[in-house]
Amino acid sequence: MPAPPVPAMRAVRQAIVKALRDDGTLTTLLGGANRIYRRMRKQPPEARQVTYFDFGVRPDPTVPLRDRTFQIDVWDTVPERAANIADRIEAILDNQPMGEVGGGTARVVYMQLVSDNDVVADEGDLVRVMLEFRVLAYKQG
Repeated sequence: MPAPPVPAMRAVRQAIVKALRDDGTLTTLLGGANRIYRRMRKQPPEARQVTYFDFGVRPDPTVPLRDRTFQIDVWDTVPERAANIADRIEAILDNQPMGEVGGGTARVVYMQLVSDNDVVADEGDLVRVMLEFRVLAYKQG
């Protein structure tokens, strides 16, 4: 029996994380592909780590469009390395619509960086670079 389809937003999240984890340059900067986490973790962030979460709306109930903001946070102790990691994430995702994801569950038609910000985080001596991407995805099927 085939596996049930992945819900549209989960498929979009998985595609974004896969794009990041599959990039050799980014994983080298991070020290491994296992340094990218959904922000729901209870542990405090660590140096050379990327966390993400998303939020948004469904603007029209008759159109299966999801308008999401994906916030991606880069955490590091070295500001220059954090900036390099953030620049690489921008190169991977900015203006790179992914097309169909999740085996045709959703179609990402728009992804663009809309905001970035560097701050010293409250969590110890970490630097936090925040990137926000607007993502438009249609639910399919």
